[in-house]
Amino acid sequence: MAKIAIIGTGNMGKGIASSFARAGHKVLLGSRSQEQAQEIAVQLKQVNIQGVSNAHAIQGAEIIFLAVPFQAVQDIITQHAPELSGKIIVDITNPLNASYDGLTTSADTSAAEIIAQQLPNSRVVGAFKNTFAGVFANPSFENERKSAVLVISDDEEAKAQVISLISELPFEVLDAGSLNNARTIEQMTVLLIGLSAKHNYNWHAGFAIVS
Repeated sequence: MAKIAIIGTGNMGKGIASSFARAGHKVLLGSRSQEQAQEIAVQLKQVNIQGVSNAHAIQGAEIIFLAVPFQAVQDIITQHAPELSGKIIVDITNPLNASYDGLTTSADTSAAEIIAQQLPNSRVVGAFKNTFAGVFANPSFENERKSAVLVISDDEEAKAQVISLISELPFEVLDAGSLNNARTIEQMTVLLIGLSAKHNYNWHAGFAIVS
């Protein structure tokens, strides 16, 4: 099994870590504070989750999920860029503005592309960008439709590894092409937030692909 690290102990980090732990993976859950990570790991009550420092998580993993706000990614890159070299970095972030009704990035780029530019020696993949934290516990909607996870990258081998990994979870996982498709996918999250608020979906909403 791949060695997995989740950087971030917020709701998204906890949701992803718990999902992979339930699937039988050992997960390193990283935080700036090792003590905080350990406390969260205990709260999650999953024997496969170990709370560690960000540095420990990065060093011990092959696939690293960035489960922090986009604004916090820069600090992680600044502090750990050499250790991130050669590893698969899964960006789940959306560069949302303060009111959650738009993005802070320009139309000709995306969070995923910016991270890839800043980590030229890493293998950047985008995933879970349209997944609310509350969906991880139950990724199925009415009529048993599964929540879709759109996976993007310019590194086909890294993308295939991430697709294979996420396919162990109860989501519908789709190859959504190259990294520049993050421009559309991140905008889709803005739409999903607006729909969830307008129609009282209670943050258990997502996109499903039908054919």
